[in-house]
Amino acid sequence: LNLADVAGKWDMRADTTGGTTPTTYVLTAMANTSGWTIKFPGKAAVPARVTVDGDSIMIAAGPYLSVRRKGVQVTTDGVMRLKDGSLVGSTTAHYKVKTADSVLTLNGTGTRAK
Repeated sequence: LNLADVAGKWDMRADTTGGTTPTTYVLTAMANTSGWTIKFPGKAAVPARVTVDGDSIMIAAGPYLSVRRKGVQVTTDGVMRLKDGSLVGSTTAHYKVKTADSVLTLNGTGTRAK
């Protein structure tokens, strides 16, 4: 995968298999591994760390304040692929809590922002 193929802004949507309320954000992708950000509505952009392996983009971010759990710090790790012009993949969120629900897996899809 060439990162130039995905450079630009992507409207992303992530939710769980159980049908929770989706999380939406804008992913700003660069033609190299630096400068990527995740921007949730009404929040400051979160810097993302990116690596590429074959056809996969690994993206990690955090810790930052969760938009799903108010007042809780979260770190995310995900893998995305470019498929039929869309970004598809999954993300694992690790919440800084002391309870059993500290991990959440989300499925994500993204389309190029217009």
